[in-house]
Amino acid sequence: MIKIRNFLNYYYHLYPTEIIKDGINYKFYLNDKLYILYLITNQEQKVKEQVNLNKSLVFYNYPSLIINNIFNSYSSLIDGKNYILVCYNFHNRRITVEDLVKDTYINYNNYLILNRSDWYNLWCRKIDYFEYQKPYIKDKYPLLYSSIDYFIGYAEVAISYLSEVNKTIKSSSKDNLTICHKRVHLNDDLNSFYNPLSLIIDYKVRDISEYLKDLFFYGYQDEQIKKLLLSVNSSYQRHLLMARVLFPSFYFDCYEDIINGIENEDRIITILDKIKDYEDFLFYLYNLLRESGFLIQIDFLENLNFSH
Repeated sequence: MIKIRNFLNYYYHLYPTEIIKDGINYKFYLNDKLYILYLITNQEQKVKEQVNLNKSLVFYNYPSLIINNIFNSYSSLIDGKNYILVCYNFHNRRITVEDLVKDTYINYNNYLILNRSDWYNLWCRKIDYFEYQKPYIKDKYPLLYSSIDYFIGYAEVAISYLSEVNKTIKSSSKDNLTICHKRVHLNDDLNSFYNPLSLIIDYKVRDISEYLKDLFFYGYQDEQIKKLLLSVNSSYQRHLLMARVLFPSFYFDCYEDIINGIENEDRIITILDKIKDYEDFLFYLYNLLRESGFLIQIDFLENLNFSH
């Protein structure tokens, strides 16, 4: 820690009494504010856009701020690795539904790399990648091999539905892009939620949809679901929400963690054990959204109507 302490003294003129190692990062407190020194793991151009985005959010009183070093640079080199220092000006807690539904609209044309709103092409490329990988996982990952087609099937329904939505429903000024995250989880705290290096640009319903999928796994109450759906106040985004909940990102995330050696293959069993429950959850959401107004029909969920 002496090296980190000396580094903070010299490059930032900060003198914390205690520094805590947090995985690959370091954190400390000064004047009731939390500082986290993040190891940069994103590609350089993406980080530059995230830094510029953070600077623009100063005008919205955004509660996290990237601190430049004495050389007016956002990144600092320690032992050959680049770090970014972020200051958080709030008391940490678990995120709530109210945090999810806030909007911070910006000019997305300035953030081409962070813009993740072209779901159709992103999803198509992802599925092509999984299809390509299938022969290579057959022997090494039998659980993944035997289950991947089922979830690719869900993804293809989501892609088809999204295509129909984009042909049928007109977006409006209500559907501007806003600050989002790659993933939002039920147990996330504000530190991770406001981490500048986790931000992307997308439709508001991205975060809401991913949170809904996490609620499915951890248990949910009707009031939570209805509160989230009420925050989606345009027909276009209600349809986008349905498409995104159909897309089984939780399976594909776990698949990639297994392939990359982060998780053991048996981690996928917790998902496979809930396949029937997931169908019921989709059916439940579909009917709730239909109650709130027009919703393009999804045939396999309509068929579930007859079986319930």
